[in-house]
Amino acid sequence: MRMGEIRGGAVMRVLHLNDDLEIGGVERVVLNLARQLESRGHVVGVLAADGGDLWVEVPMSAKQYRLAPREGVRGSLMWFMALRRIVRDDGWQVVHAHQRGLALLARLALVGRRVPVVEHVHSLFEATFVARLLSFRGQRLIACGSEVGAMLEGRFHRPRSRIAVIANAVPDPWESGRQRCAPSTKNSLNIVGIGRLAPEKDPVRFVQVVLSLRKMGYNCSAKWLGDGPLRDQVADFVSAMGADEFVEFPGSTSEVSREIENASLVLLTSRREGLPLTILEGMSLSRAVVTPDVGSCRDVVTDGETGILFDVSADADTIASRIAAAVRAGKLQALGEAGRRRFVADCSLDVMSQKVIDQYVLAIDAV
Repeated sequence: MRMGEIRGGAVMRVLHLNDDLEIGGVERVVLNLARQLESRGHVVGVLAADGGDLWVEVPMSAKQYRLAPREGVRGSLMWFMALRRIVRDDGWQVVHAHQRGLALLARLALVGRRVPVVEHVHSLFEATFVARLLSFRGQRLIACGSEVGAMLEGRFHRPRSRIAVIANAVPDPWESGRQRCAPSTKNSLNIVGIGRLAPEKDPVRFVQVVLSLRKMGYNCSAKWLGDGPLRDQVADFVSAMGADEFVEFPGSTSEVSREIENASLVLLTSRREGLPLTILEGMSLSRAVVTPDVGSCRDVVTDGETGILFDVSADADTIASRIAAAVRAGKLQALGEAGRRRFVADCSLDVMSQKVIDQYVLAIDAV
């Protein structure tokens, strides 16, 4: 089976693996790829733990396998046996794993079968001895950005020939005829953040940036979309700072695009990332994105051209000053429009899915 044959109409059977389908960036990538593959006529399956909020968004025609959570040795053994049975009985040609633990489990479960594991790497990881030994053992490795690709080769010593850097992508909200809405910063500055309330996302720094902008005299309000383990801690911090009236944490929502359109800009304050979908969602809707120079964010954000890129160690006052300078110069709309052009050129789901399919073919040819 060759790439030309795939493009010519041969049907592929691809099974996606993820620990769960709770709301998150990795899970969105799983769903985006599943929809794209089905739109091209391929057969798709999704295996994950039962109960996640995003199961309702899995394509109706996709084969769904819902397991108990993969917890401990017993849970891993259950997934191991289920995966062997599922691949054998349903004839999957490629297993696409979206977490390194699942990729290793799949490699072990499929020993003796001519079914390759394509491993999607969505973030940066520490290269401890054990991690180097056990991580990233898929036949093909898909890095979501250039820094992730460099990590795989440099820190984990995986062969360059097995690594493909394929940037993340999100659906174009305007392809469906959605009416475009320009941001307004005349009377207020509305900021939106998106992500899990987790330490690596640093939601406290997000709140501090808003407080700093208000100290500068801006009528600034903010909303963070997402939930997570730091919810109570962040709520306590917001209350302690007297910010309840202008900083909201409403939890997860399916109306991300609407919330971005209602904002003046999208702000990330993460300490660690791969290539976050939040950036791409903001760019797709012509909103200026403000993001740390972490992971592969610079693959799509050029500082001062398609967004604002700040040092990951920057404090809240420094970040707020960068935002204030762009507002004073009237640059937010121009940054958003340039970001939109970059999104259209480089972040198409169609382009991403074809590159992923090419990796499937290379993996099949190699087994």
